Amino acid sequence: MQKLARAVVGTNNIDNCSRYCQTPATMGLQRTVGYGGDSGSIQDIEKAALATRIKRSHKLRGQRVIVADLRKHEMAARADIFIQPEPSTDAVWINAIAKYIIDRGWHKQPFIDRWVNGFEEYRQSLQAYTLDFASRRTGIEVEMLQRIAEEIAHAETVCILWAMGVTQHCGGSDTSTSISKLLLLTGNYMRPGTGAYLLRGHNNVQGTSDFGSMPNVYSGYQKVSDDKVRAKFEAAWKVKLPPENGLDNHEMIRAIHEKKLKVLYLKGEDTITSDANAGDVKKALSMLDFLVVQDVSFSETARFADVVLPASPSLEKDGTFVSTERRIQRIYQVFEPLGESKPDWEIIQLIANRLGAGWVRSRPEHGSQQPRTELSSAPQCVAGHHHSQVPTKRNRTALGSTCF
Repeated sequence: MQKLARAVVGTNNIDNCSRYCQTPATMGLQRTVGYGGDSGSIQDIEKAALATRIKRSHKLRGQRVIVADLRKHEMAARADIFIQPEPSTDAVWINAIAKYIIDRGWHKQPFIDRWVNGFEEYRQSLQAYTLDFASRRTGIEVEMLQRIAEEIAHAETVCILWAMGVTQHCGGSDTSTSISKLLLLTGNYMRPGTGAYLLRGHNNVQGTSDFGSMPNVYSGYQKVSDDKVRAKFEAAWKVKLPPENGLDNHEMIRAIHEKKLKVLYLKGEDTITSDANAGDVKKALSMLDFLVVQDVSFSETARFADVVLPASPSLEKDGTFVSTERRIQRIYQVFEPLGESKPDWEIIQLIANRLGAGWVRSRPEHGSQQPRTELSSAPQCVAGHHHSQVPTKRNRTALGSTCF
């Protein structure tokens, strides 16, 4: 889809549903460790001595669990420590315990000296975050903040997991940044049982981001504004690519209201129900000159479409998804596509070729490896991955996925 937008249509106005949920977490990790994905695997979470939202390890391994949430849900009831900070104050208490750890000399200086830049600037930025200040802003008692700081500082390994309870609140990017900095401060990266884990809400949100469906980056989070990166993709795709960042989901809606954007192509996204302001989106969609919706069902958004392209669900196509731990998982076609519906890749290829692209691809089952071969040679984070590494139907005894 991003290749259709950039190489065929000639625009970087391409985005995905993570803009509504996990992009703030991606941004926070890119700011601190340079990559907007989980820093380890699900197995690392199970190995951690301290983690959040882990039932099995908590029950069977004696793992310590801290939960921070506005609501007292099932996991909160199971937790060793449960706190309910005031809404949108997570960055405050996280920064406060980071300052407390530094003040007590509990930070991992050897790790910081080797791997972390700008530590003194970070230390200075925390001066205002005293425990008293944090307690007043968050409603968490000072003694509880001290206890959490001590647990994190003295645990052998720590994983922190977070999702839309952080990213859909005010300051989600800054909170995600604070989480990652706390892990760096305590040396909880680059070891088994450690790391940052932004939990994705859908089965291929991570893959959509990793493979470049965003307005400012190509596959592998390589910036579209970087001349060297852009030249690499121009050589691979044999076209001239736009150098400026495109519009994200929210900016596209604003551009429609401002009469700067007149055509929209939505694939697998019911934008009206996903956006925070359904009325604003409905008004914008009604202003378009032309709207294409490609989906497996006739959604609320599809009611505004000039053309609806019927897509096939997962059981009617071959392909791959990328999980939250960046594992590439194979899916197999079980049924033939219903009616006139087609797999997404086939619809996109048909449109691209009507626009003169000349793309050639068959079903993965029929041996076409071109898309993955092309991607494995371009993005940094998926370098070396090849279609042949993913098991076929004839080799179901092998692992059903590969991890990069």
